[in-house]
Amino acid sequence: MKRQILLAAAATFIAGNALAADLVVVEPAPVFEAAPVILNWTGVYFGLQGGYGGDWFDQDNLDLGGFVGGGHVGYLHQFQNGFVLGAEGDVEYSGMDGSESANGRLFGVPIRARVGRDIDVLASARLKAGFAYGNFLAYATGGYAYAHTSADANIISGGAQIFRTSRDEGRHGYTIGGGAEALVTEKISVGLEYRWTDLQDTKLTFGPGVSDVKINNDFHAIRARLSYHF
Repeated sequence: MKRQILLAAAATFIAGNALAADLVVVEPAPVFEAAPVILNWTGVYFGLQGGYGGDWFDQDNLDLGGFVGGGHVGYLHQFQNGFVLGAEGDVEYSGMDGSESANGRLFGVPIRARVGRDIDVLASARLKAGFAYGNFLAYATGGYAYAHTSADANIISGGAQIFRTSRDEGRHGYTIGGGAEALVTEKISVGLEYRWTDLQDTKLTFGPGVSDVKINNDFHAIRARLSYHF
């Protein structure tokens, strides 16, 4: 009897060890999290911009207004603390124009005078400085500005033009403003920018008996931007 009990116990022990040897413990595969993409504004970029410009707050500036748009190219460098510094240049077509008419007298004769002007080309070379917050960039910008302007004045009396003068010239000045951009991918950014531009005045000379007309060549503009970064 004791012998049978010992044999049974030995058989159970051997079977248990054999079953344990057949069991395979499967450990779960390690999960690797993707490293976050660190966006950086350093590098050369170029793109397009377009918007609207005009003398929104100046009632004596011939109601200037119209589309502005063109292309830009620049370079930015982002420092470790998030400060961003760079430079940008742009060239644009401008559809801004405006005119104003008034009645008066010249040597006692009733007249109607009309003054008109337009800006057809814009260009600037500016510095940019701001701070990056992840994929967002807020910045200020300012520098040299150029525009090609045309202005003319007509005096009409009794339905006939009795005098006309005009000027077609380049005007120089400065532009300042600021904006914000966001990197929607590692290469593409979109943004919005406001700038105020102040250029040399244009003076139209009528002649004896009529005061010269001075035209202020300053304007505001808001532009949407799309840029590709290398």
